[in-house]
Amino acid sequence: MKSECNSRLGLVSLVCIFLMAPIVLAQELPTDKPEALGISSARLKSLDSAMQRYVDEGKLAGLLTMIARRGKVVHFETYGYMDKETATPMKKDTIFRIASLTKQVTSVAIMMLFEEGRFQLDDPVSRYIPEFKNMTVYAGGSPENLKTEKLNSELTIRHLLTLTSGLIYGEPGMGDETIVSVYKKADLENPHRTLKEMIAIICRLPFAY
Repeated sequence: MKSECNSRLGLVSLVCIFLMAPIVLAQELPTDKPEALGISSARLKSLDSAMQRYVDEGKLAGLLTMIARRGKVVHFETYGYMDKETATPMKKDTIFRIASLTKQVTSVAIMMLFEEGRFQLDDPVSRYIPEFKNMTVYAGGSPENLKTEKLNSELTIRHLLTLTSGLIYGEPGMGDETIVSVYKKADLENPHRTLKEMIAIICRLPFAY
């Protein structure tokens, strides 16, 4: 039962489009002098200059850098603003919306479960999230009168990991404008929904392909 629950949670994370994730605070790791770990202090100062230049040239409002080696932090600096409009300085515990970078983090977690034998890559997602059992695929029509068809085969974990699931963003340029408008109307990025509510909404939509 624990195995199935762990897999389900991981798969729900894969399906979710965005989430907020806090950075790892360097204060939780021991620090040391750069040279003690084979790193040049002079080169780190060059890094500071380069990062500050991104801010000064207006390419980035603010950023944060951290370098660690052998489990010890040798560099942890902030530059610019976490909110440029209010001139709020970037802080070392600022929370970032990492958007698509979530995919790499989640994929590593999923493959750890795979190595433990918790699931197979070609398992249907509906085995762990039953709501995905009877999905359809977009086949034309208008937003008010969508045409859909049954899938030739079920959505699998492999589809999710290779970004071939047919789930899309409701943004222009992400596919046929009709199905994009349907996804946009579904307001999938609404931060006030629970994961369960979001899954229920997604499963009422047809796949884009």
